[in-house]
Amino acid sequence: MVLSCHQDSAFGPASTCRNLDFTLYFEQTILSFTPDVIFIALALVRLAALSRTKSLLGAPGWPLVLSKLGSVLLTIASTAANLFFTLQTKDQGLIPVWVPSPALQLIASIPLGILVLMEHFRSPAPSMLVICYTLLKSLFCSVTLRTYLKTGLFGSAHPAAVVWTLVTTSYMLILCAELVEKRRLLRHKVLAPVSTSSFITRSLYLWLLPLMWTGRKKVLTIDDCGMIPDELSALSTRVALQDALSTTGRQSNYLARATTKAFAMKFLAPAGPRLALLLVTFAQPLLVNRTISFVTSDNSDTQGWALVGAFVCVYALIAITTSLYWEKVFDATVGLRGALVGVIYSKSLKLSSAASRSLGGGVASTYMSVDVERVCEGAQSFHELWACLVSVGLTIVIVYQQVTWPAFLPIVVTVLLIVATSFIGRSVGRRQNAWLAATDRRVKFISSMISNFLSIKWSCYEEILGAKVDKLRLEEMNEARRFYNGIVLSSSLSNTAGILCILSVLGPYVLLSTRHGKQPLDVQRLFTIVTSLNLVSQPLNFLGQQFPVLAASWASLQRIERFLLLDERQDEFLGGSEKLAQLYEGADGIELETRTPPPIVMKQAAFAWAPDTEPYLKDITLHCDEAKLYMCVGAVASGKSLLLLSILGETTATAGQYKKLSARCAYASQNALIIPGTIRDNILFGRAFQAERYSRVLDACALTLDIRGMPAGDGTWLGEKGRRLSGGQKQRIALARAVYADAPWTLLDDPLSALDAESESHIFHSLFGSGGILAHKAVLLVTHNVKHLHAAHRIIVLDSGRIRYQGALSDITKQGYGVLVESTAVQHATSAASRELSTDVPTEDIPEEESGEAALTKESLGFTPYRFYTRMVGRFNFVVAMFGIAMYAGMRLGIQVYLQQWADSNGAHPGAWAGGYAGFSLVSLMTIAFSFWQFAVLVAYRGSVEVHGEELNGLLHAAPSFFMSTPAGRIINRFSQDIFMIDFEWPINLLDALSIFVMLVGTLVFIFIPTPLLALSVFPLGAFYFMTTIFYLRTSKQLQHLEASSKSPLYSVFATTLSGLETIRALHVENYFQNQNDVHLNRSQTPYYYRFGGLRFLRTILAFMSFVIAVGLAALTIGLRRTVNPSSLGLALSNLTGLSNWLSFLLMSMAQVENGSVSISRILEIVNLPPEEDSTVYSTPDADWPSVGSVEFKAVSMRYQPELKPAVSNVSFHAFAGMKIGICGRSGSGKSSMILALFRGLSDSLVSGQISIDGVDIHSLSRFHLRKALSLVAQDPFVWHASIRSNLDPEEVHADAEIWVALDRVGMSDAVAGLPEKLDTVLEDGGSLSKGQMQLLCLSRVLLRRRKIVVLDEASSR
Repeated sequence: MVLSCHQDSAFGPASTCRNLDFTLYFEQTILSFTPDVIFIALALVRLAALSRTKSLLGAPGWPLVLSKLGSVLLTIASTAANLFFTLQTKDQGLIPVWVPSPALQLIASIPLGILVLMEHFRSPAPSMLVICYTLLKSLFCSVTLRTYLKTGLFGSAHPAAVVWTLVTTSYMLILCAELVEKRRLLRHKVLAPVSTSSFITRSLYLWLLPLMWTGRKKVLTIDDCGMIPDELSALSTRVALQDALSTTGRQSNYLARATTKAFAMKFLAPAGPRLALLLVTFAQPLLVNRTISFVTSDNSDTQGWALVGAFVCVYALIAITTSLYWEKVFDATVGLRGALVGVIYSKSLKLSSAASRSLGGGVASTYMSVDVERVCEGAQSFHELWACLVSVGLTIVIVYQQVTWPAFLPIVVTVLLIVATSFIGRSVGRRQNAWLAATDRRVKFISSMISNFLSIKWSCYEEILGAKVDKLRLEEMNEARRFYNGIVLSSSLSNTAGILCILSVLGPYVLLSTRHGKQPLDVQRLFTIVTSLNLVSQPLNFLGQQFPVLAASWASLQRIERFLLLDERQDEFLGGSEKLAQLYEGADGIELETRTPPPIVMKQAAFAWAPDTEPYLKDITLHCDEAKLYMCVGAVASGKSLLLLSILGETTATAGQYKKLSARCAYASQNALIIPGTIRDNILFGRAFQAERYSRVLDACALTLDIRGMPAGDGTWLGEKGRRLSGGQKQRIALARAVYADAPWTLLDDPLSALDAESESHIFHSLFGSGGILAHKAVLLVTHNVKHLHAAHRIIVLDSGRIRYQGALSDITKQGYGVLVESTAVQHATSAASRELSTDVPTEDIPEEESGEAALTKESLGFTPYRFYTRMVGRFNFVVAMFGIAMYAGMRLGIQVYLQQWADSNGAHPGAWAGGYAGFSLVSLMTIAFSFWQFAVLVAYRGSVEVHGEELNGLLHAAPSFFMSTPAGRIINRFSQDIFMIDFEWPINLLDALSIFVMLVGTLVFIFIPTPLLALSVFPLGAFYFMTTIFYLRTSKQLQHLEASSKSPLYSVFATTLSGLETIRALHVENYFQNQNDVHLNRSQTPYYYRFGGLRFLRTILAFMSFVIAVGLAALTIGLRRTVNPSSLGLALSNLTGLSNWLSFLLMSMAQVENGSVSISRILEIVNLPPEEDSTVYSTPDADWPSVGSVEFKAVSMRYQPELKPAVSNVSFHAFAGMKIGICGRSGSGKSSMILALFRGLSDSLVSGQISIDGVDIHSLSRFHLRKALSLVAQDPFVWHASIRSNLDPEEVHADAEIWVALDRVGMSDAVAGLPEKLDTVLEDGGSLSKGQMQLLCLSRVLLRRRKIVVLDEASSR
């Protein structure tokens, strides 16, 4: 037949001959030909990729395969039949592509069939390409079939109609078959749910519903969450960034360029959906224009219902593109976080010892939480930045059609805003750096406190050090307040930018209309302008608010970059032209590694702690090349530990010749390294388990009895820094690790110092005796105990950084070295420890697992955190701040009412209306600035100071049992990550939620005014909104808690790594620790990823909710067009364009507020810790008590838990004034437990008997008065991150002269005087002072304290 409508041969796209239909030419080219061409090209690329992979299925799933095969054959057959019928009608004068289009459809069906089958076997998830293609083809074929029937090309009973129906059906069948997931068929079923989900399931987040439903009914654990996609795993992201870093020049912006290179595709992936969302969003002003035009016209209702269809398409596309966009954004964010945390840890393994000492473990929480999180915030905002600028351009295009040249004036506003916010952003970046530097100081100080908190409690220094923390906190918050001021100024400008843009257009246009005859501002023109500029208003708000965020993100990225550029350990050869490398001939094999130790050769070498310090070891000449026992002795601070570290290459060589050992070394440092893990984990350190050797090592190190006494044996979880072990047990485990390593060289730094004589004798004989494990190994033993010197092959005597004597004992004695050596000390006596040691292969103990962080209690949830925060802020201050926010929101709504009244004025007095609008704008700016400022000052600043103070107070007064059972990293996390949330994110989210709520209520009122019937949807939509919120938040809060708690192991591993870096590198177990960090990072990434998935789910639900409201408003407007006020409709439609964002922003802000309340809840748990002191009324001792200083124990027994055996049983003794009492016993025998009893470190119910001082029962006194009267030098030196002066005189009651006298009495005055800053030198863990010197500083503190009773817990062990 000949075409009845000649327009069908034109592109169209709309047909003028048929209502609500396309032209045939449009359908054949755009709806058929174009998708087929694109599909064929993409299918060929995908088939090439699949051809290089293997089948992933364990079972083929024949029913699914046959259904796919049948659907494909039906498609090929029906498209072939369609081509046959098309050829029958090719001579009827139809369009030019009448035959090529179905021919290409048949051709496309062949790669479609091949792709469907290959995707089934070689892809874990349904094919996105197949799903999209078959979905579009089924829809487009349905549209084409409808057109054919309407044109009368054939009837509904014609065979061609049947064929077209079969074509459409076959595409639908392929679509349905492809949507079936194959998880149960996969060979490896351990995959993330999203990795096996279809495109539709991912877009609608149906894969997340099982987890959210589970979270609704039970307390979630990380294991409930499952896995994250492989491409986002710690290993994949870290390796990608490391590869990019290795190929990127270390110039400016080194990290930014490498990150962009590594994740270019992930960063660019959101660009497509964001551009599509942008274009669809700006279709809304055109719909507003057409809708108002239609309502004010007499056109037929058909055109109106076409507008409803347009609303359906536009808002459906907004929902879909929103979902796709945020999916890609959050995937990139999760990958970036994993990469940054991974490379930060990887860098820590390479840091020079000097750099790692200067950092300290507490900084981990700043780099890994604050800095990485801020970089991720900036990454989320990146695509919004360019989208904002494009939005301005699109707005100008639309507004130009209405007002001509004034449309360009918003560009001026935008440029001024960008200039202002950029300037402010740079200032904010500088202020953030100052804030973070102050945060670092506070976190370092608190970390050093928490690491030594029990010793601090025994010395009664909690309140003194707490005051110092409060001072640091005030300094930090003063820097934060300057940061807040910048944020307030930027936010105020950005929030008024939209109003100023409207003013910049309407003001000049009023002049044009009154003086140059331009058309007056009617309802249609006014609200088209307002709607368009409202669309750019939110981007401009975002632009202003995000510039400081981006600046802060950039500053954090620069901080991480500076960390990555810190000095690394140098392995280069130091020396002249003589090549000492030749001394290592043949030392590169495994056999040689275990049998022939590489020589240690130094020639007149000098070593310093750091590159910028003077060398301490000087003129060192050393040659050790035999598998013998070498010993190094010398006074405190003679350089013994420095010599070992220099051999390992961990110090700075400044002169002479030396090349560090390339072979693996077993190293046991003076400060025993204990990692969070089981006893076996700590001994094996990643090496293979050999039962017989393992048992022998345990026996040799006198650990068998200790392990037998533990409930889980060697599977006992030690926790951070081995908090469940005594000092001697820690040393023996570290020694066992070094012995088990079986390395060519074993370097031991005084590993027997904290042991009793019996254990020491047994261990020395078992290791170095005639049949000892290390009898024929190369060992360098540093010791201050000279009784074993005669067993050494060679002795090195150090004195003030120089080798004073060197040689066998007889040789150095002749040289003048005089020392009393107990020749019988090395003879092995059968002791209780050795008699009971077993040589049996140990049984397999069931390993304990680290006790995870407990779920939040019900008392910490609900409104409790909000009430607590309000109390901290002050109820009056909070009410005043809320009033300011209400004023701001009311001003924003009032401006819209003003615009409606202006539209109803019919163009009368345009100048007056414009002037009034300008006045409104100025008042709005002032109101916004004031409300934001008072919120920042009255709420954020005050709340942060008070919350931290309450948390610190709760920690200071907590019982010692809390510190014994809680990892330090977990506590530090509460003072870093959670406090950062309270300082910055939570107040901003709270402000947003409150202001958006008021704005949303007003927006809905404006939408319902022209169509009151739409208000009937308030109840169902509100109920749906409420249920969605509750459903989401029940799981989201748990994921937020899991995310926060899962970071603690990351921080603990980082801190442990920095403290034991030399041991890790000596044993060459960096890869083992990197893998352990990857495990912790993956567990941390899991709740982080699923929380983001919940946010995406929420955004998608809200977008569809906006879809329902928009379509409802459009339908009611068209149906009731005769009763609608155009100005009210214009106001409603202009608000409708932002409804989706307002709904999204509100629920997102509410979700962020609820999630942030988890941090308050976690802080509240610290605040509510049971205090150490109960409500008992204690007597007050005399002012001079104790005046004598006598101590008496009467039948004292003590246990750590009611169900455990006594650690001290029926001990009685009387120490009179002036007596020096020595308490002896093997390691773990209860020596430290007696000290704990004396200081009342446990609940009184766990101690029986009586302890009295000067005749006063200590249980009748408060712990404060008791501990104030005692002095303690603990086994491990306890110092905090402060100056030497502050450490020795925390109460600030002594003059410098007195401090110097105390230092002189312990032999430390010369060492301190030699430091550049002297008494102002800040003490850091692993700094330029040795452990022995640190212990002497603690002893000088006791001298200054001047108490009658002094307790020394192995004070000379260092």
